[in-house]
Amino acid sequence: MTQPHHPDLSLAGLLSRLERLQADFALVTDLFSTFSRTLEPVAISLEVARVVWDLTGAARVRVSYQGEQDLWQSVTLADGREDRVAWAAGALTTRLAAEQEPVCLKSVTGIPEVGSYLGVPLVFEGVLTGTLEAADLPETHRLDDTMRVLQFVAGMAAVAFNNARLLTLAQEEHRRLEAVVDGSPAGILVTDAGGNIVLQNREVQHLYRRAYSRLDEFERAAVVRRADGRLWLPEEQPLQHALRRGEPVALEELHYEFPDGRKLTQLVSARPICSSDGKVSGVIAILQDMGPLEQAERRRSEFLGMVSHELRSPLTAIKGAAAMALSSRMGKDSETLELLQVIDQQADKLRDLVNNLLDITRIEAGILSISATPTDFRAVVEEAVGTFIRGGAPQQVQVRLPDSLPRVQADGRRVAQVLTNLLSNASKFCPPSFPIALEAQSDASHVAVHVRDRGRGIPPDKLPLLFKKFSQVHEDSGRALAGTGLGLAICKGIVEAHGGRIWAESGGVGQGATFGFTLPVATVVPLVAPVDASGGAERVGRPNGTTQRARIVSVDDDPQVLRYIRRSLEEAGYQAVVTGDPDHCLKLVEEQRPDLMILDFVLPGVSGIDLLGRIRQVSAAPVIFLTGTDQGENMVRALKAGADDYITKPFSPSELLARIEVVLRRRQGPPQM
Repeated sequence: MTQPHHPDLSLAGLLSRLERLQADFALVTDLFSTFSRTLEPVAISLEVARVVWDLTGAARVRVSYQGEQDLWQSVTLADGREDRVAWAAGALTTRLAAEQEPVCLKSVTGIPEVGSYLGVPLVFEGVLTGTLEAADLPETHRLDDTMRVLQFVAGMAAVAFNNARLLTLAQEEHRRLEAVVDGSPAGILVTDAGGNIVLQNREVQHLYRRAYSRLDEFERAAVVRRADGRLWLPEEQPLQHALRRGEPVALEELHYEFPDGRKLTQLVSARPICSSDGKVSGVIAILQDMGPLEQAERRRSEFLGMVSHELRSPLTAIKGAAAMALSSRMGKDSETLELLQVIDQQADKLRDLVNNLLDITRIEAGILSISATPTDFRAVVEEAVGTFIRGGAPQQVQVRLPDSLPRVQADGRRVAQVLTNLLSNASKFCPPSFPIALEAQSDASHVAVHVRDRGRGIPPDKLPLLFKKFSQVHEDSGRALAGTGLGLAICKGIVEAHGGRIWAESGGVGQGATFGFTLPVATVVPLVAPVDASGGAERVGRPNGTTQRARIVSVDDDPQVLRYIRRSLEEAGYQAVVTGDPDHCLKLVEEQRPDLMILDFVLPGVSGIDLLGRIRQVSAAPVIFLTGTDQGENMVRALKAGADDYITKPFSPSELLARIEVVLRRRQGPPQM
């Protein structure tokens, strides 16, 4: 019979117990010290196991924890040394983990190797992180006292294992982020508030041929110029601007000239990193090498030139040979003449096809050549109608032009191409006996042209698709009426490059169709609109007679669109200020006092129309909207809200510049004498 345990209350017994408590306290203190030095799960497990072995005197101690990929791992001590023998009390471990409640057994049945047993789950904020077990404790130990000690140690171990798990997750996330950053095709650079570079990925080191530790050293590695060639001092560059002023910089085009003669063009965006109190704690920058894109653009231009030469030269020879053979009918029978006529006609068609393919490619690349000068529109109409009739068209053309029709600012050759295409398109779907009408009217800023037919008409669902490449209105037309589907798309590109619009109207199948387009009226105006402070908000702009370039602010959430706009404006001689942040826009308007603004219709967190309302409180500068859809209601809303014009994406640089010129000219009014 086991005798009840009575505590020794003698002085010697109390001193012995005090010494034991001091030793236990030292063990727990060492355990705290271990947790502060390491978060390695294996090291934590070994230290916890050793402390428990010292505290309890158990024959075996086991610490289990949840390791990587949620796999359970354990450390077992036997007589104070790490033991590789299988843990006999596996069933008790399973019970402990499942119930997540402490287990205290004075004797264990069914497991010969295990006598007494204490087990404590390691739980942190309701999540099981491991188990702590001790088997075969000395009979002199009171199990309930020992259990309290184990629970205290278990609480410490649960926190340590949870911290180790969080560290593992953070390290995994860091590795993933590091892989993304290093694998990024764009350079990524991060600094702290003092200008120390704390991160630079491989692309940055590749672009600059070395790594840098300081921002000032990094920005003095090369001579930097703006897109227009002006020198850009290091303290004015995007990263310093974002770090010192706390303002984001989007899509600045920088041209680098390194001491070894190497040149580099980069698109740089920088954004400040702010702490919880709003102070700038660093800056992150994205550096994109524009060399590959510029090389691709050069190759595209070279390809266009090669196609133009290689296809047009043999076509010219074929056309010339056929024409010479036809002009000399001597010694040729009727069948030979007919074959020569076929060669001549097909050469014309192939020439037109090549020209159309080249034109549509130039339009898409934004390099369509337009030479707009004051032009007599009547002469252009006569040329186009003559070309149409000489082409064998069966319909008559009824031309109605007012006597007071003003001159247009246009490229006469290109406008004649538009008219010829529209007349040919009408001829395809109009009976020979029905004439085609060509009319024009004018107002103060535009000449509107209409080509009307009484042919097959256009189904309503086809109207939005008419001016897209390879669009076919009547799929049952057969080969006789089928074309390349490029003519109307080319008309759209040419008209928009002049700053005009083109559209189609039809009452439906069998109701005929009307194609209309506009051209700007020719006037001689200065580049910059004058200030007119009357009525409402102050008109932001330059004083009359200034020779400064017009300043244009553009707001769009697409970095590539902003770069495209910036480059087009600066190459045309405008001062371009771009931003992707609508909240930053109002500050730019007040600081930059733009002559014109370009706003995207849809912006992050706000619509372009709402932003226009805020702008109108501080500025009356003209506004052009960019829209990604052809929805008429959006355009009507923009114009009613006070916009001066709109452009549908995608657009060419020539269209953008033409519309800007028209809007500035319209705001200027007639030239002062």
